[in-house]
Amino acid sequence: MKPPVLQTQWYNRANFDPNGSHDQVEAYYFQAHDPATGRALWVRLSLAGDNDRRGGCVAAVFIDPVTGKHYMASNRFDRSRLLLDPERPGAGIGESSIEDGWVNGIVRGNGFILNWNLQLTELMPAYMPLPSRRLYQGAILPAKWVSSMPLAKASGTIEAWTDATHEYGHTRDARENEIRVDGWNATVGHVWGTQYPDRFAWLHCSHFYDEHEPATFELYGADFKLGGALHVPTTLGRLQIGEQFYRFDTFRSLLGAESSFGPDRWVFELDGPDGSLRGRATAHRAYGMVLDGPKGKNTHAAISPVADLELTLRPRVGIQRQLSSHAAVLEVGQFGDRGGIDVVL
Repeated sequence: MKPPVLQTQWYNRANFDPNGSHDQVEAYYFQAHDPATGRALWVRLSLAGDNDRRGGCVAAVFIDPVTGKHYMASNRFDRSRLLLDPERPGAGIGESSIEDGWVNGIVRGNGFILNWNLQLTELMPAYMPLPSRRLYQGAILPAKWVSSMPLAKASGTIEAWTDATHEYGHTRDARENEIRVDGWNATVGHVWGTQYPDRFAWLHCSHFYDEHEPATFELYGADFKLGGALHVPTTLGRLQIGEQFYRFDTFRSLLGAESSFGPDRWVFELDGPDGSLRGRATAHRAYGMVLDGPKGKNTHAAISPVADLELTLRPRVGIQRQLSSHAAVLEVGQFGDRGGIDVVL
């Protein structure tokens, strides 16, 4: 059962019941990026279950422009390897966890092991994009989103271990060594519900060029079916620059939003009480994966840990501003047809 809304950090506590029988999906996702080197780590812990099976998946992508190497892998686990405590924020699957202030884990791929151990320092409080807290309760929407940490600083280590010359051993790649993470921009998010929307997109950016104040942009888009028939397209988000908020997450904003997204791009126009925003996100490279769903209703998702983002802000008060970044993260998913997404995770 979902903890009461008024409890502290309810938005980051696991709702998934490993021993339950009803339809559930849930995921915690994490991204960290180093603006100096372009290195980026993306991690997703996914949970899914119905009355027949319940389990989890750990997926990770590490991009290292310094060496020119990309590591990507996903490992699945049954319910016996799920570590969930309804009294504590976060979740654990296998040897990986995303908890309050910590992200650590391991994925094993074809000829390598990727290991990360990171501590997070929160710089911005949680952001809840739905325009009413009532929408987070009950079954009005099949899925709910929260940005648990829109902006944090990550510190710790990332290691890539490759096959050694002896049969069963591993050794740290001599050219990679241990990568020290010191103050990378990071974000943590959480989604839960009974099923993923038929189509959805998530976009986040916490590093813009020539911005001297902390800034983040978060955008959620989904095509919901309410009552099994009513089709409701939804686009909600927020831009924060320093102490200034530009909101595009009100009920009024839903009426004026225009949005079109695919596996490797998202074009949108938003209007809110604080101004209007036009933007385009374009992926450098998308990594496809399958998100397990109840009763075999799986979703094909394209993950872009590093994407270009261009924004044009027209505030109600003040002058027009242009913001750009090469450090956004874009995730696009759809039920059924892969839509050109090559599954590599």
